[in-house]
Amino acid sequence: MNGATESNWFENHFNGRIYMLRDDQQVPIHLSKATDIPVASLIANDWLMSGGSKATKFAFNYHSRTEDRLHYHIYSTHYAVKRQLMISDNGFLGLYLPIVQGEFFKLEPLEVTDQAIRCRLRDHLGHQVKAFATPALSDDEAAYLTVGEGQMQEYLIVRA
Repeated sequence: MNGATESNWFENHFNGRIYMLRDDQQVPIHLSKATDIPVASLIANDWLMSGGSKATKFAFNYHSRTEDRLHYHIYSTHYAVKRQLMISDNGFLGLYLPIVQGEFFKLEPLEVTDQAIRCRLRDHLGHQVKAFATPALSDDEAAYLTVGEGQMQEYLIVRA
């Protein structure tokens, strides 16, 4: 793993799954289903949502760090064409086919173990990623991830 040790594994590229921590529960973060049409799904944006039964796997490509933040470019691992996690004009997190490399995300570590990072997730400007439930979402755990309005959350990123 690029010379990583158990104490600094997070300073390298790794695959991981994201969970929202809510009431001592690990709520999976997954992609919304944009479309069932295969060709359209290559250009459609999948939005990050909480809920469901399984968390989506992402590639966390280490960029840099500051004293209290880890910086990563985050990509999909399950598409033939690599898509990057970015923020829409409305502040929602989704996967995009990047023309150029997008901005990195910041993890504010609260606790690091040999398999996971409990953290706050922030965009490159430092805005905290929150959960935003719309009236159309019926499940109490279902919410879109946004840097706009929403409830502050902590996240757990588990190596996969």
